[in-house]
Parts: sequence; structure tokens; C-alpha cells
Amino acid sequence: MSSTHPYRSFHIPHDAPFKLKPSPGQGWGVFATRQIARGATILKERPLFVIRKPHPYITADDVWRAFQQLPPRQQQQFLLLRDNASSPFSDMNAAFAENSFNLATPDGLRPGPRPPAQGLFLLHSRLNHACVPNATIPTTDAGVEDVTSFATRDIAPGRRSRSQILDSTLSAETLRGQHLTIPNLEPAFASWKQGINPLYEDVKQAVDQRLEGLIENERAMKKVKAADIGFWFPDATYETLETVAFYCIWLFLWDDAIDGADLDGGVLVAEEYCQKSVAERKVLFGHLSEYMEACVTEYRWRQSGLAPSVDEFYSWRLGTSSVDVMLDLCKMLNRIDLPGDILRSNELRAMGLSVNKLLIL
Repeated sequence: MSSTHPYRSFHIPHDAPFKLKPSPGQGWGVFATRQIARGATILKERPLFVIRKPHPYITADDVWRAFQQLPPRQQQQFLLLRDNASSPFSDMNAAFAENSFNLATPDGLRPGPRPPAQGLFLLHSRLNHACVPNATIPTTDAGVEDVTSFATRDIAPGRRSRSQILDSTLSAETLRGQHLTIPNLEPAFASWKQGINPLYEDVKQAVDQRLEGLIENERAMKKVKAADIGFWFPDATYETLETVAFYCIWLFLWDDAIDGADLDGGVLVAEEYCQKSVAERKVLFGHLSEYMEACVTEYRWRQSGLAPSVDEFYSWRLGTSSVDVMLDLCKMLNRIDLPGDILRSNELRAMGLSVNKLLIL
């Protein structure tokens, strides 16, 4: 029940122009309770605690020590965090990773990074990500670890505040009229590999052929070809170069699809396309992950020389069949666009399970 959800107990400033409530398909979100004008402050928040290490090196012990130093009231606030807004986190490190922001960014207009620092933010972590955001979260000035979010356009009451995290307070307004001097960068790249891959022309030819099969608009074709996605890493194999180049083609065309959706139907259409695209790939990646983990389990059973029980057999055989992955691909190949509630339904999962059992038997 959302009325008794732990997030209802988060401490929100009394003058905040928003409230927390469930956001369909995205857990909990920040929703405006009154008109928020472009440029207005949405929230200024101090981190519950800060760990001064690069994120990859933060351990569960680091989070536990930081938690132990909190007063009891703030400890209770930390313990309200939920994994995907549902069940409690399995460990504190996971809770920190999902609700922290990088504070090691340039201090205003002055160059140079701050020392590594990650801060845990209870409220700003509730801002849903958006490819077409209506809010930004810039970093703060030197010596200040508060994070402040601003509206990038007018936000009507009832609308979600959706962010795209920025790593600097730099903007067109702060840079306009300034002179930017780019230093000699050759010393910084002196240790980098130099030269053009001898297979570059072969990869470029493959890239151009792929683009000609994907893009009908001649003007768009020339624009993408001019980007020269052939890549030239000097000692990479042909297969590696081609794979990376094809991946970058997808990046280019996906970005163009977002821009086209924005032009055709406005921000909401672009946002819908983004969310749908991300959701589809999350499902596919989840099924690929299950398939690979099941293959490893099957290998271990074969190496053990033991005979599994029926339940043990099904625990990995339903994964190694890769039926779920193939069903995902079938939806794409047949251009089947089902509503989210159907895709998440127990009935559809039961049908997939039946297909899987029929295949492996």
C-alpha cells in the first residue's frame, strides 16, 4: 500500500514545491504540488553522509562506518530506502550505490577536480531520469556539498520532476563572452597508441554499406558518413573494429530517433520513445544474463558427475534453452507492440514457461 510506504516518512522541507508518490513504471517520483517556473529551485539537499573515495573502491565496510556515525534519527531515514522502491536492500553498499551522487566535479568556473567524494541523497535520488528532462542537478561551489536542482522549463502541478544529471554548473550564460584557451594536449596523450589501423579502409567500407542499408535520406546519410565511424585504433582486429563501429552506428541512429520524435510530437513523444527503448533492452539484458548464468550452472553439474533432481534440472535447463531471449527477439522481428501490463502479466509468463518446457522436452 503506497499510503504506508516507507518513503512517506522521508523528511521533506515544509516549503518544498513537490511531494513523493508512486510513478507508474518507475518506482517513486517527485511530483510538483504547485507551478514551478523555469529556473526556480526545486530542492536544495545536504547529503546524509559522504564517503571520500572513488565509487568503484567504496566497500560495504565504508558504508557501515558512515552509517554508524549518523545520529539515530538519520539512521532511521537511511533504513527507509528500498530496492526499486519495493523490498529492503540486501546490503548497505547496494543502497548507497543506488542513491548517491558524485561530488568530485569542478568547483564552479575554476578548473581542476575535487578529491573523490560520493554523497548519499535521499530525496534527489527519487528524481526519475529522463532523456528529455525538466530539471537539472548541477554541482555546488567549493567547500559546499549540498546539491540543488533547478527547473529547466516550467513544471505544472502534478507533473514529475525528471532530471538529467550534470557534472558542472557551466552553462551558455556563464560562458558567453568568455575566452577559452585550449592548452597543448600532446603531452597528455603522449602515452596513447598512435597511428591508423591498416584495416581502417576495410572497416570503413563495411560501415558505409551498413549505413546505406539503414538510412534512406541522402542528406542524413552524408551527415553520418562524415562522422567517419570506421575507427582507427592501430592494433585492434578487424572483428573488434567492425563490432565497435556497428555499435556506434546504433548510437547515432538512436539519438537521431530521439531528435525526430521530439520534432514530430514534442517532449512527451521523445520521452515515451526513450522509456520504451530502455525498458525493452533491460528485459532483453535480464534474459541474456539468466541464460549465461544457467549455462555456467549446467557446466558445473556436468563437471560434478552427479545426476540432478527434476527441480535442479529445471533450475538451469529452462535458462539454457534461451527461449526467453528468443521470445524477446520475436516481438522485435514481428513488430509486436504489447502494453506494459500485458508484458508483465502472470499469464504471459505462464505461456512463455509452457513454450520453454515443450521445447526442452
